[in-house]
Amino acid sequence: MQESTKNEVFKIVDLVRKNGIVTRDEVQSVDHRGFIRAFPQYVEELGFDKDEFETVEPSLPNFVDYTGVVFDPNEYTSQEAINYTIKNVLSNDVDI
Repeated sequence: MQESTKNEVFKIVDLVRKNGIVTRDEVQSVDHRGFIRAFPQYVEELGFDKDEFETVEPSLPNFVDYTGVVFDPNEYTSQEAINYTIKNVLSNDVDI
């Protein structure tokens, strides 16, 4: 794993532990499908408990806007993380 990837993972782990959820607004790397899909493997390789973190990939229906999200499953359900991201990151105009 590259040093820059490690740094991003550490940053995300710290933010999830502090805030419960991380979107592209905090860390741009979660916006990349390859990174977000590999995130569970990355945290495990770095010695973290991968059960502390979950990822989802919300998108808006009929739009191309997409992002990844990392969250603490003890604080948010997958649906809550998706709703949070749609409302606060992908579009402020979507009523959930």
